[in-house]
Amino acid sequence: MLSDPNFEGDWHAAADSHKVLLEALDGDPAAAERTFRAHAAGHALDPEGCKPRLD
Repeated sequence: MLSDPNFEGDWHAAADSHKVLLEALDGDPAAAERTFRAHAAGHALDPEGCKPRLD
């Protein structure tokens, strides 16, 4: 998505939602792994808490 020059979404919201990835690195390693795996698998981030939705 972020590498797509035709992305029509909100760039600021996309950047903000990715902060959870950086924050995950400063916490529990198992939780960080789940967060990065969910992101890599293309799971959406919950806009409320910016946590990966695993549904």
